[in-house]
Amino acid sequence: MTDLVLFDLSFYLIQHKLIFKFCSVASQSIMVLYRIRKKQSIELMHLNLTAKFLFLCVLFLVPPAQAFDFSKLNPFAPKTVATDHIPNPIYYQVGINMPKSDSALVKKIEQQSLLLNSTDIPVAGGISLISKAKSEFENLIGILYSEAYYGGVVDMAINSIPISQLKPTQDFDPKKRAIISVSIRPGEKFRLAKATIDSSPLSIDPKLYNLYRNGNAGSELILDAEQQIVADLRAQGRPLAKVIKSDVSADHSTNRLDVTIKVDPHKKASFGSTTVLGAENIDPDFARYMLDIQKGEVFNPTEIGKGLRRLRGLDVFNSASISEADILSKNNQLPLTLALSERKPRVIGAGTEYSTTDGIALKNYWRHRNLFGQAEKLSFESEVSRITKAESWDTLNYLAQLSFDKPGFLHPDAAYGAALRVKQTVDEAATGNDIRQSRLVELTNQFTRKFDEQRDISLGVGLEYTEEVSNNNTTTYLVASLPSTLRWDYRNSKLNPSQGWQAKASIEPGYEVRSEKPYLKIDGEASHYFALDVKKSWVIASRIAVGSFALGGETLPTKKRFYAGGGGSVRGYSYQRIGPKDSQDLPTGGLSLLESSLELRKQITEKFQIVPFIDAGVVSNERLPTVDDIRYGAGLGLRYLTPIGPLRLDVAAPINRDDNEDSYAIYAGIGQAF
Repeated sequence: MTDLVLFDLSFYLIQHKLIFKFCSVASQSIMVLYRIRKKQSIELMHLNLTAKFLFLCVLFLVPPAQAFDFSKLNPFAPKTVATDHIPNPIYYQVGINMPKSDSALVKKIEQQSLLLNSTDIPVAGGISLISKAKSEFENLIGILYSEAYYGGVVDMAINSIPISQLKPTQDFDPKKRAIISVSIRPGEKFRLAKATIDSSPLSIDPKLYNLYRNGNAGSELILDAEQQIVADLRAQGRPLAKVIKSDVSADHSTNRLDVTIKVDPHKKASFGSTTVLGAENIDPDFARYMLDIQKGEVFNPTEIGKGLRRLRGLDVFNSASISEADILSKNNQLPLTLALSERKPRVIGAGTEYSTTDGIALKNYWRHRNLFGQAEKLSFESEVSRITKAESWDTLNYLAQLSFDKPGFLHPDAAYGAALRVKQTVDEAATGNDIRQSRLVELTNQFTRKFDEQRDISLGVGLEYTEEVSNNNTTTYLVASLPSTLRWDYRNSKLNPSQGWQAKASIEPGYEVRSEKPYLKIDGEASHYFALDVKKSWVIASRIAVGSFALGGETLPTKKRFYAGGGGSVRGYSYQRIGPKDSQDLPTGGLSLLESSLELRKQITEKFQIVPFIDAGVVSNERLPTVDDIRYGAGLGLRYLTPIGPLRLDVAAPINRDDNEDSYAIYAGIGQAF
């Protein structure tokens, strides 16, 4: 079977044929946008900004085959609720009367109240209203307990009738809002008098879980302590540890609480055998190998989590989960059951893309996710662009790539990949009709090894043949290389980080066969994220990138040198336009690079961010980058936050541009700029 990836957004904009035509083409490119990584961008220059923003919103806000409601573009519009599907709708309003002395309690009630946060949504009749009020009563008591108010009193009435006296047949006028009045008298806050953890034969100190005399007596703290005690015992190799019961005694005369938590720590155990369910096309032994839980090893829940993440990253399962046995087998071993749900092994996709620099592009791919039963991936991808720009077939941009990936190569956390790529790139001169063609045939092999969730290394072997045609002169290159890259990733989120850092460092020794010249290319990049407030609504993001040819580089193809400019580099400038250029004003790349970026990401609503930014970069023909010709770009960005990452729109201007550089540039893509 095959997964077919198609995207078809329909619009009822018959009167506006130009907009309809633009959206019909642009909507197809969502498949491409889904595949764009953070540092890639679609450069859209000199298009109407309003039309582009419409395009971005259309991609994420319009359901298939429905009319497009432009009011949805306004994030500040008042909320409205359709009541046609609600029988006998009754609206209500809530008034809560309580002391304001405990600001934490007030804030918690405002955030967690079932009634306060849904007054715009009617309920279906009187029975639903009474039921919701009673649920709120229990919810408020729970909030009081969580803040250690065990003697608190909550009174609630609807239209002045106490909820205890309301009958299911109570009548409410649907033309009037029901008035729900709530009175909260928290009373005195309780403190812990004594806390005991009975875990015989083990001894567990309650203070390790913030349970101590005169300490916080909130129910949430006690429940969290119970969960953490079990988690800690499991981390010690006791998989069947559990809390048997908790005895809580409140003394209302002294406002003190006694707590006794009885725990069964159970025996230490090791992993037993793993039974695999749902493996239809995947090799069950390979699934066990990738899970990497060895029979006889001491039980460790961390290993289960790592194994499941490894399996889910194979791209062959809809789901993967593990259940543990309720009892130990002989030799104190814990049997496991691995349940798998497989995806369809084959997937195809196609789409179009439009940019003002390359015109219309056609893209497609075919992929087999499980070629030989061990999640081997065989992929074929092709792309043709400049379709509306090229004067002949010889001046098209095209790419064809066949790749093979083998996970679990020599180790569950290692992978091997090989790719054969054929590519032609055509660069147009800024003035005149001159072009530069670059044709490439490349074979790459790469071994990747993950050390943990934050660190990995990749080692490669590459061989590429390149032809460059410029001014009717053809130059050929044959380059062998051994690229290696170390990566670190300590961000709190890969899609929209607000704290942490990431970095990578690469080294590529190589040899250009035709000129018999060796080279050594070194580069690195790091970014840092820092939240200025607890809510993380203000985030400073910074990035720096450096690179240099420590040896050689002059006799390499231009595409292997350093470039700057564009959406993932110095915004405001055209793609790769910063740095040395030839007589046709085409970029030739340099021997060194220095880039930096600074952003202030401000959350303005739940879904939107505004991002002022400034970028700087220089590309030089010297071995070390200099700041003599550094270029600056600045601008303002908008982010629309989605489950697959922020939808990015940046408008930037080059501060010290060349005469041939445009006065502004617009970039769109998926993910933050870095």
